[in-house]
Amino acid sequence: MPLVWVGHLKGFKQMERCTGLDTFENVLSCTANLPIKHFFCGGKPGVAIQLQQACAQKLGNSNIVGTYSPPFTTMSDEEFAILGAMINASGANVVWIGLSTPKQEIFAANLAKHVNVNYMFTVGAVFDFFTGNIKRAPGWIQKFGLEWLYRLLKEPRRLFSRYAEVVPTFIWLNAKEYFMYLFGTRK
Repeated sequence: MPLVWVGHLKGFKQMERCTGLDTFENVLSCTANLPIKHFFCGGKPGVAIQLQQACAQKLGNSNIVGTYSPPFTTMSDEEFAILGAMINASGANVVWIGLSTPKQEIFAANLAKHVNVNYMFTVGAVFDFFTGNIKRAPGWIQKFGLEWLYRLLKEPRRLFSRYAEVVPTFIWLNAKEYFMYLFGTRK
């Protein structure tokens, strides 16, 4: 939602919120009867398998060709090569990565060197939301863009340091860019 607010400030009034969960559900639902194959990477052991079963049950999509729960330690390039070979052998077109930020973005960048897929999505807690392992914020909290605060209050030990770094940096960089935009120092 903060991205939507920034977009509105910059004149993109039609911009709307689209969460990772919205994207995940829409793509999996729309591809249920197409020859598009999905691979899930992420979550605690067993969560990706739960997600595979939930997609078949809730969305009618049985085109999930593999799952992998990465270790909580940093993977070596050799381990990424092995995972990449497994994904390539599965014939996956789309890889969904459900880890925490920024771990998932780093994971995706390393994995991209070893896979031949059409798309990779990093979707954070979507695996846990969709399987019901983590409850989402109520709709009114989401509407006001406070889902991050709801999650922080639910998991302060895990999320405080991330939000303490990410939120001020986001505000600073966007404020700086906005003032440059307002005062004509943009190129």
